Amino acid sequence: MQKSQAFKHQIWEQCIGFLKTPDVLLNKQLLPYPNLEVKINPAENVQLSYETIQELQKQQYLGKRVELFFKEWLEKQQESKCLAFSLQIIKDKLTLGEFDFLWKKGNHYLHTELVYKQYIFIRNLGENELENWVGPNKKDFLHWKLKKLKERQFPLLYQASTEKILKEKLNLKSTDFQQNICFKAQMFIHFKEEQNQFIGINSDAILGRWYYAHEFKNQLFNAYKFMVLPKQDWPVLPQKEIWLPWETFDEILKKVNQSIQQKRSVKLWMKTPAQIFQLFVIW
Repeated sequence: MQKSQAFKHQIWEQCIGFLKTPDVLLNKQLLPYPNLEVKINPAENVQLSYETIQELQKQQYLGKRVELFFKEWLEKQQESKCLAFSLQIIKDKLTLGEFDFLWKKGNHYLHTELVYKQYIFIRNLGENELENWVGPNKKDFLHWKLKKLKERQFPLLYQASTEKILKEKLNLKSTDFQQNICFKAQMFIHFKEEQNQFIGINSDAILGRWYYAHEFKNQLFNAYKFMVLPKQDWPVLPQKEIWLPWETFDEILKKVNQSIQQKRSVKLWMKTPAQIFQLFVIW
C-alpha cells in the first residue's frame, strides 16, 4: 500500500512538473503553427484518474508518460473531448506517421502535436544559433525536430490515407481540423554562458546550466548535496523533500563518472543553503 501511494505521489509530481514546464514559444518563422498553452491554475486540484495511473504503471518511457499526462489534462478541460490518441496512418502496411492528439473543443476540431524535450546549448556546434540546441546526449537536435514537424507531421493531415482514416474512424475531413503545437522544453546553457536572448526561444524555458564532466569535477561543490534524476523524473520541479536520497559531491561524482563512461549525460539537482539548482553533466 505504501509503495502504491509513493508511486502515485511520484507520477503526480511528474505530471505537475510537465504541466508547469514553460512553452518554448518558437516564433512563426521557425514554426508557423499556433502554440497551445497548457497551464494549471495554482488553485486547481490536479488529479490523475485510476485508468491513467494503471497505464502509467506499465509505461516507463518519459515520452509516453508525458502523452498520458497531456491526455488527462485535455480531457479535464471544459467542453473538451479526445477523439483519437496516437493515431497511426498506415498505407500498404507502411506507417506514414501518427497524430498525437485529435480532439474537440466546443465546436472546434483540433490536431495537436505534443513535444516535451530537454535541450542544452553548445555554442559553435552548428552553423547558426538554432542549430546549437541539442539533447543532452547530443543526438536530438531542435532544428531537426522543427524540420520534421513542418515537413512531415503537420502536412500528414492532408494525405489521402489520412482522409480515408478520418472518414472511417471519425466521419470527419482534414479540413475540419485546425492544427497547433504544445512544445514544452527545459533548456540548459553552459555554466559560463551569458543568459542572453536566444533566437525564437522563450527565455523562461532556460532553467539551468550544464557542465562537461571534467568541468563539473573541478567545481568547489563539496559543501552542497546532490541527487541524480532518473529520466522519468526529469520533469519534476526541484524540492527539498523527495523520494530519492541526497548525496555528497564525492558520492555523486562516482555516479556521474559511471554514466559518462557509457556516454550517458546525467541530470542532477544541487542543493545549496539558499536554493536547489537543476543542471546537466555531459560527456
